This record gives sequence, structure tokens and C-alpha cells, in this order.
Amino acid sequence: MEVVNQEVLNAIEGHDSIRIIADVPTDRLNSGSDPLAAATELMTPFITQWAVKHHTRLLVLDLYPRHGYIVTDINNHRYDFDTAHTQLFAIPIYILRLSRKGKWSFWRRPVSDIQIAKQIADLHRCNGWIPTPYFTDHINGPVYMSARTPPDLSVGTAIRRNASTPLSSVLRSAREADVAPDAPVEPAQSSNSDGMNMQHGCSLQETNLSRH
Repeated sequence: MEVVNQEVLNAIEGHDSIRIIADVPTDRLNSGSDPLAAATELMTPFITQWAVKHHTRLLVLDLYPRHGYIVTDINNHRYDFDTAHTQLFAIPIYILRLSRKGKWSFWRRPVSDIQIAKQIADLHRCNGWIPTPYFTDHINGPVYMSARTPPDLSVGTAIRRNASTPLSSVLRSAREADVAPDAPVEPAQSSNSDGMNMQHGCSLQETNLSRH
């Protein structure tokens, strides 16, 4: 963990801000009644060290049957909660992955910067004025009670009438050979399990978290 954390600190020093997506096995988050609390606890040893010199913000836990994705911004000083549903500027994406054997790894995923920015903006739209961090449950079905605004296709929100578009395909590699060892492949969500998600078009995309 110390080696990987130093890699993260080095990456932070190389950018004004970065966005880290932690990819962890769901069983590390879903053993109790509060997966978001479990995600926060899992990330605390990292965030405690990052926060010594940097501003951190835990944004969302996106939970699937096999994997959960925890999104954390570091030094995103342009973030404004009141207008976050319209903020589409790209932030460098890094993957922080926990294998089923308990080993952490870390790498840059540049092709996903703008796509993830759009999805994070749309999650703010869908969740209305509920404070972050958000919990999007793709196991029992995400529920969004009051969106800030209707879906706006002009800013690239992910809208599909017959299927959800969860976190994983945003980061999917163009080549199968690029997939990292033991990389997750989540099943596509059916229209019957979309719930409120289908009405609001609010989800992150399903992904192979691959090295590129």
C-alpha cells in the first residue's frame, strides 16, 4: 500500500488536480448494511495521507454485483456543488485498483477524462441537492427522487431508453489485449432493473478498468 500511495502522491504533484477511481471487489463493501460507510473506511488510510497537503473530496460510490467504483477528486478547486451538474471540464483520471488477493495497483487512464466528467456532472443532476458523496446502487437498483434539471443531451448526458449505461464502458479498452490481469467485466444492466435510472438517465458507465 505504501508503494502505491507514493505513486498516487507523485501523480498529484504532476497535475493541478486529478480524479481517482478506486475499483474494489463488492464483497469488500457489501458485507454490512452501509456500503458507502464501508467505502469511506476503505479509502480513509489513503485519503488521510493525501489530505495532509491536498484538498480531497469523495464524490460517489457506484456499486455493482462484482465491483464497486469509488470516485475521489484531489485538488479540484474548480468544483462548485451548486453548478456541478453543468461542469464538464476534464480532470486526469487514475485507476486505483484492489485485487481479490488484496493487492493495490495504480495507473493513468487518459481516454476516460471527459467521459467521466460528463457522468459525474449527470450524477449531480440526478441526485438533486443531496450532498455528496452519492451512493448509486446497481445491485438493488438506483433511485433518484428529484433531479436538478431534465436530461440535457446537448451536454452529453448518457440517456438510453431501453438499458442503463453503467460506469464500466466509459473506461473500456478499445483492444481486449489492453485489459489488465483480473480486470472486472460487469454484466450489462437490463431495462427491467433500471428503476428510476431509466427515467432520469443517470448512471456511470460499465467498465473494464484496463491499462492504456
